[in-house]
Amino acid sequence: NSFSENSQINNEQGIYLGLEMVPFKYWKLSAYADNFRFPWLKHGIDQPSKGYDALLQADYTPNRHMSMYFRYKYKQKEKNISSSENITNLVEAYDKSTFKYLLHSSISRTIQLKSIIETNTAKTYLQKGTAGFLIAQEVSCCFQKIPLKIDFCYAFFDAENYDNRIYIYEKDVLYAFSIPMYYGKGSRMYMNLNYTINKHISCWFKIAYTQYINQENIGSGLETIHSNHKTDLKLMIRYNL
Repeated sequence: NSFSENSQINNEQGIYLGLEMVPFKYWKLSAYADNFRFPWLKHGIDQPSKGYDALLQADYTPNRHMSMYFRYKYKQKEKNISSSENITNLVEAYDKSTFKYLLHSSISRTIQLKSIIETNTAKTYLQKGTAGFLIAQEVSCCFQKIPLKIDFCYAFFDAENYDNRIYIYEKDVLYAFSIPMYYGKGSRMYMNLNYTINKHISCWFKIAYTQYINQENIGSGLETIHSNHKTDLKLMIRYNL
């Protein structure tokens, strides 16, 4: 199946070029350029539109206990811009630049660390630029004498506009996939536990707590939470015959 800029493969034409090379020992460079256009209207855009994005990433792996990468991504797309001076929406291009640094290290056989720093800027020709950033630290620990694994992560974020939202991957219970959106200003922490009772029974438990600064409500409509914080709980028990 082909990949596309949208979730479905329709109303799109484009060309994608990628490159990967190893110029020096322990280093790997990756890059791509993607140019795309939409011949017809699509959600959020009231006319045919176009865009492109490019990425450059440098991976550094000096040994099996440590690896890191530096990533820069630039994207330009078009979207509707509402204005009180116009009856219909204006369609303008907006730019987004993202820089991400990730460090993965193993302190020992039982403790692993993952550090993330991500920042971005977004702007249009009619609106001033906005910025967002995130700092996250994850600690994973597995015990040798007891069948227990623990993942703990704390993240602080500040994304002043929806275009500055940030996504990062989270550990979750078995068969679950979690990439929450960080938007607004606040912090989030979670702990994920996995305990194997015996060869037949395994348990997973996750608790996540998100707190927003200078915000009285979370969500909208019937999903509104009248508070500046929320807590998520997940419990899973698997039994193998």
